[in-house]
This record gives sequence, C-alpha cells and structure tokens, in this order.
Amino acid sequence: MVMTNDNVAAMEPPAVQNGRKPSSPPAPAAPPAFLTIDEVAAVLRVSVRSVYRLVEIGRIMPPTRFGALLRWSTAAFNAWIANGSPPFRLAGKAARR
Repeated sequence: MVMTNDNVAAMEPPAVQNGRKPSSPPAPAAPPAFLTIDEVAAVLRVSVRSVYRLVEIGRIMPPTRFGALLRWSTAAFNAWIANGSPPFRLAGKAARR
C-alpha cells in the first residue's frame, strides 16, 4: 500500500486533523456542599419516603431548610456516616418504640 497524504490524514485523530492538539480532560468538579434528599436516599440505599421517616423519628441527622428545599451538609453527613450513623434523637416517637 502506498502512503499518501490522504491515508496519513485518515489515520490521525480528528483533533489533529483540524490542526488542534487534543485538550486535556476537564478537572473533576468539587463535591457539592449540600446533598439532596434523592442523594441521601441513594447513599443510605432506602427510598425517599424512608428518609422522611428516618428524619421524623430522629434516626438520621435533620436537614437544613432552604425555603421549601431540604438539604444535608455533605461534610456533616459524611462525618455522621463515618461516626457509625448514631441516632440523632432518642426522645419523642423513637423513645416509645
């Protein structure tokens, strides 16, 4: 096979064909400061409704409210998990069980 300019261009990556060098991949994004209820449910491997129930009986840390939104501090949530996930409240409904 005879190598021509067309054959060489066809073997080069598309970014080089356009006269540009490939760019480096984007830097990884910083973790979010707050977790949504869906993210908390995914970490705990429970349903969203179960997260509401666990908050209500004091088994998990309470969320921070931003208007109607519920959010958990990522740092505090990770620390709570690393600390063995202790209950937050033993009074009220949780104490009656």
